[in-house]
Amino acid sequence: ILVITATPTGFPHSNPVLMAILTTFFCLGPALLYGVWTATAPRSGADYVWNSRAFHPWVGFAANFAAVSWFILGNGFLAWDVANDALPTAFYIVGHAFHSSTVIGWGATVSGKNWAFAIGIVVLVLSAVGCGLGMRRTVRLMTILLALTVAGVILSLLILLFHSHHDFVNAVAQNGGNYNKILADGAQAGYQTGHYSLGVTLLSMPPLYLALGYSVASAYAGGELRTARTTGLWGPMGAVIIAGLLIIFKIG
Repeated sequence: ILVITATPTGFPHSNPVLMAILTTFFCLGPALLYGVWTATAPRSGADYVWNSRAFHPWVGFAANFAAVSWFILGNGFLAWDVANDALPTAFYIVGHAFHSSTVIGWGATVSGKNWAFAIGIVVLVLSAVGCGLGMRRTVRLMTILLALTVAGVILSLLILLFHSHHDFVNAVAQNGGNYNKILADGAQAGYQTGHYSLGVTLLSMPPLYLALGYSVASAYAGGELRTARTTGLWGPMGAVIIAGLLIIFKIG
C-alpha cells in the first residue's frame, strides 16, 4: 500500500500500471528459484546452505551477513516511515472522519524526530520478542497479521469499486480541501500526469519488487511445511501472482 501511494510522488513520470505488471513478472524468477530450492532441500536453512553448497562457504557467509545487516538497517527506515508517513496519515484521516482535533494533533506530534527514534526502539524490541516466540507461534501471529492486511486491501478495493471520482472530489471538499487547487499545486511543483517515461517507470520498480520479493521468505520456514515439495514450490509463485494482480487492479 505504501508503494502504491508513494510511487506517484517519488516517480511522477512513471506509469504505475506498467510498473506493477513488469515488477510482478520479474518477481516470478526469484520466486521460482527459491521454490525449486525449497522443494529440493526443504530443511537446509535456505540461503546460507544453498550458497555454500552451490558456490563456496564464504559466499554463503557473505550473502547471509549482508542480508542480516540490511534487515537491521531496514528497521531504521521502517521506523522513519511509520513515524513520518503511516501514523500521521492514519491519525489525520481518523481525526477528520470523527471530527477530533486531538487525534489530528497526534498526527503532527508523532512525526517528530524523537518519535521516530522511539518507534525504532519499539520495532527492534518487537522483533526480538518475535524471534523468541518459536516458529509455530510466529506463524500464528503472521497469519493474523496477514488476515488483517488482506481484509484492509479488500476493503479499500471495494471502496474504490463502489465510489465514483465525483464522490472522491466531494469527500476532499467536505474535509476542507480543494481538489482542483491540489492538482494545480501539484503541477506547479513538477508533478504532471499523462506524460510517462519508460526509463522512470523502470526506476520506480525496486520498491514494489522489494515488497513482492518477500514471498521467498517461506523458504526459511521450509522445515515447517508439511508438503514442502509442492507448497514450497508453488507458494512463493502463487503469492507473487495474487499480490501482483491485486496491486495492478488497485492501481488501474
